[in-house]
Amino acid sequence: MPAQPDLAASTPDPRAAHDALRERCPVAWSESQHWSVLRNWTVGEVGTIAASIGILMHWLATAPDWQRRLREQPGLLPSAIDEVLRIDGPLAANRRITRQAVTLAAGASSPASG
Repeated sequence: MPAQPDLAASTPDPRAAHDALRERCPVAWSESQHWSVLRNWTVGEVGTIAASIGILMHWLATAPDWQRRLREQPGLLPSAIDEVLRIDGPLAANRRITRQAVTLAAGASSPASG
């Protein structure tokens, strides 16, 4: 049975996008590096989108209670999608930036990094 999404926890922080837009890369990229990143983002997106759709379809197929709930309350769809893909994302690894020091339930900790 898939994990139940915590819809309240998936509300995006509008400051995150605001802050990200103002970040500057400390190293100047060459034109070929810019094209390489652009190519990786655009070509990679097709596989990521396809994987995301598969993850969402599998989750819906194995969670009939959520199928019913989302049909009855379609306004929950954006948060449900965000939460399902947070739990079971299409990428094998993803970088995370912590805005403050964090201690996980298992005792591991991470200092603020962004």
